[in-house]
Amino acid sequence: MLLRGKVIEGALRGGPLVERYSARLIGIVGFRPFPGTLDIELDKPLELAAYATKRIEHVRPWGAGKNIDAHLAPATIRKAATSYAVMGMRDREKEIIDRLNKVKEKLPDIEEIAEGYPCWAVQFTGELLDLHVVEIIAKDELKKNLDVREGDSVEIIIKQ
Repeated sequence: MLLRGKVIEGALRGGPLVERYSARLIGIVGFRPFPGTLDIELDKPLELAAYATKRIEHVRPWGAGKNIDAHLAPATIRKAATSYAVMGMRDREKEIIDRLNKVKEKLPDIEEIAEGYPCWAVQFTGELLDLHVVEIIAKDELKKNLDVREGDSVEIIIKQ
C-alpha cells in the first residue's frame, strides 16, 4: 500500500516514547531505533491497525485484559519526486543534483534509498490517535538520511 504525506513538526513525544518502549521495540522491530520519530501527515486518513503486523500492548492489572498502546507495520519510506515547471528548471536541477550528492556522501547505497529506506510505521492509540498522522521509526535519523525537512513530501510503502 502506497501512502503519501508531508513531514511535519512533531509534538516532541517520539523520543520519549521510543525510549520508554525501547526494550520492547528492539524485540518487535529487530533493531535499536533512533531515539525519535519522523512525523508524517498523510494525504488521507489511515487506521494503521488494519495493516499492522505488530503491536505494543500492556496487561491491565488484576486480569482486566490488555491495552494496545500502538500499532506497527513494516514499511519503507522515500522522499517523493516533485515535478517542477519548465521555467527555472536548470536552477532546480542543480539544486536536486547537489542534494543527491549530499545524500550519496552520507549513504553509500543510494539505490536502496531510491527503493525506500526500511522503517516501521507507528500509530499510537487512545488520546494520541490521529488518523492523519503516522510516526516513522528507523535505525537512523531519517531527516538527515533522506534529506527531508518540514513540508517535504514523502511516500511510505506499507508492506503487506
